[in-house]
This record gives sequence, C-alpha cells and structure tokens, in this order.
Amino acid sequence: MWAQQTFVGSCKRVLEDPEVAQSVWDETMAQTSEDRQWVLGPFSAKQISERVGSCWVPARRFGVRQGGKIRPVDDFSQFLINSAVTCHEKIDLESIDHICATARHF
Repeated sequence: MWAQQTFVGSCKRVLEDPEVAQSVWDETMAQTSEDRQWVLGPFSAKQISERVGSCWVPARRFGVRQGGKIRPVDDFSQFLINSAVTCHEKIDLESIDHICATARHF
C-alpha cells in the first residue's frame, strides 16, 4: 500500500533531533511495559500485515518540547485518519451562567 511506503520517508525527519527521538522511543517503550500496557509492540510492517492483513494505514509518532519536557504525539492527520471520525454532539454554552449551571448539574 502506498501509505505504508510514504510513511517511511516521513519518519526520516525524526533523526534531525536525536534527543527528541530518544525521548519518544523511551516513552513508547515505557508504555509497552507490563504495568502500563497502553500500546503493543514494537512491530515491523511485515508483522502488522501478518496480524491485520495488508490493508492498514500507519500513524506517525513525534515529540514536542513542552515546559522542559518532551511529549510524544500520535499524528493521525497525515493520511486523513482524523477526518474519518467526527462527533456531532456538543454543548452550546452561551455565557458564564450556562457554564456554571452545567458544571453544577454534573
């Protein structure tokens, strides 16, 4: 699939800042630990294809410096994955009175 091949090229920019790349990798590996298990892996493209078939879309993970810390961010916008999900429900808060009333209700 073309998205999988294009994805590899987009990840090469990670090497521009080795500190950020290492921090994101360390945090990702920490999220795979037995006590957290937020993510599974790491998996190669071949392993993912064996698990789910050849039709899958990758998502890039990159680091952002925030307040002296590097935070990993999953980028689901590259292949319009974010556009596939939407929520039509929202609360219209017209004034501070509505905000307070809603907060008190909950």
